[in-house]
Amino acid sequence: MRSSLFILSLFVVQADVGVCSSSTGTADTNASDTVGWVPDPNGRGTLSLLISCVLTLGLCVWTAVHLNVSPENETHMREYYRHSKWLFLGIFGPELLLFAAWRQWNSAKAMVCAHRDVYSTPGKADIETSDREKGMIPGPARKHAWTMVHGFYGSMGGFTFEIDEKLSPFIPGYSQLTLTARGVALLAQCGHAPDISREEIKDKSKADGLAKSLVCLQAVWMLMQIIGRVVAKLPVSLLEINVMGHVVCALGIYVLWWYKPLAIRQSTRLRGEWTRPLVAYMFMSSRLSGRDRYQHQLFRFARAEPELRSLRFRAPSAETKHPKTVVDEVESRRNGRPDIRDCYAKSEGFKYDTFHPPLFAHGHFHRSTFTIQAARPPDGHADRPAGGPTQAQLLRWQLAAAAVELYPAVQGRFKSAGSSDSSEITFEPEKVEQLVILSAQDWPAEDLLRRVPSLIMGMSVWFISMAYGALHALAWKGPFPTTTEAILWRSSALYIAGSGLVWVSVNLFAKVFAGVDAYWERLNSLRGHWSELVFFGTLCFLCGLAFIFARMFLVIEAFISIRQLPAAIYQTPDWTQIFPHL
Repeated sequence: MRSSLFILSLFVVQADVGVCSSSTGTADTNASDTVGWVPDPNGRGTLSLLISCVLTLGLCVWTAVHLNVSPENETHMREYYRHSKWLFLGIFGPELLLFAAWRQWNSAKAMVCAHRDVYSTPGKADIETSDREKGMIPGPARKHAWTMVHGFYGSMGGFTFEIDEKLSPFIPGYSQLTLTARGVALLAQCGHAPDISREEIKDKSKADGLAKSLVCLQAVWMLMQIIGRVVAKLPVSLLEINVMGHVVCALGIYVLWWYKPLAIRQSTRLRGEWTRPLVAYMFMSSRLSGRDRYQHQLFRFARAEPELRSLRFRAPSAETKHPKTVVDEVESRRNGRPDIRDCYAKSEGFKYDTFHPPLFAHGHFHRSTFTIQAARPPDGHADRPAGGPTQAQLLRWQLAAAAVELYPAVQGRFKSAGSSDSSEITFEPEKVEQLVILSAQDWPAEDLLRRVPSLIMGMSVWFISMAYGALHALAWKGPFPTTTEAILWRSSALYIAGSGLVWVSVNLFAKVFAGVDAYWERLNSLRGHWSELVFFGTLCFLCGLAFIFARMFLVIEAFISIRQLPAAIYQTPDWTQIFPHL
């Protein structure tokens, strides 16, 4: 409510400086005549033009940004700094903000669909789904059906695992882990999706529907003014054209982020004994397990290999033929064996055998002989033989084995790697995803869910960029103070639109031709020849610098161009001529 009053007060200030003036000015003013500063009392002036554009631009960017859940113990100063970076991005790259909103909306929609596939909605019978076909356990009817609010909340780091190190410290150095969108989806497939109400999530949010509506009205009014000037054949300033691009992007962002909670500082914590097997498996599947917890800040973005990739799962062989998946193996030997829940309950407080990890229930993890070793544990864990796993790793592997035994959704992430001997079958991880992280990233990452292929997503962001450049190219014969500024404006607009066209074409070729896609993936994974990497790296760096310069110039030139504008810029259209029935 406070933000709504603040935005309403800005509208009043805007009205006071004459933004909504209906004066039509001098009808016979020559469009080629230029003027400097124009006062406001008799019509639209320089100050009212500037305030109208700055107010619309600031409100669209400020209110459109919806950051993810704040990291644990984040200070207010750090939060303001994080918000400022996104405001900067929203001013100089609004289409990137629009892409981020669309990507998160896509993930939230996929999460809601995944939840509905597992759980029945309130008031309806439980869904009838084959565990073997879906690889999941259908849950009972929930009190609260998941909506887009839940989908956004799960995708923005709204759920965290609380780790009690006073129990068995199977993940040393971490007090909590944030579930990614893929982690929340797996949690739902395992039958443990949090049954939280929409109202409880909205209570955490600081979103104000009235404030969003007022900003949308201001944005629509700005568009109507520009359209009215075009219809009345009055010139439009470069500043208004630039703001129009932000307004269009902002309206799209509002539509996509309308149900996303705003400014949440406290996540929903999941705790209890049931979480330990899933936490262990999710941690091993994520890159957190493959890097040093205390590595230098400069190398925090290194793409470490998850611990799970260096492990194999061994299970006792059934008397039948070798199964193709862990699901088949578990099903073939489940009858007549003790339930895993009983094994897990009896295993609390067990002693470690450092050299020979005990079989946990019916299967266990072991290190592969042909993959990388697991990450170096933090200092202070010297209770292990040279090259052997720590006690924390042993417990983590055993808990992860429990997750494999418990949940068909986890079993389906492994495939048979052959038989190690006549009594055991080895399985290797087939699906390794980023399931837990320290805190949710604001920029869309690979841990979000997808409903469309990645190439289509890449084409979409560059298509929006192409449209943004084309919009500024419409001012080809705009009111430029100097010829140099006109050339730079046109070149920047063409470069931005052309860059988008090039990358849309590249993604389209990669979509059609598998060889182009494979070559591009090889370059992205840094597996190409050094000469190729140097060439394309240098090319992307130089093109990126030019792209940044072009974006910044369009915004800066839009403001400095008001120092000298045609006199007709300050004429206001006669709305009775545009809409005869007014």
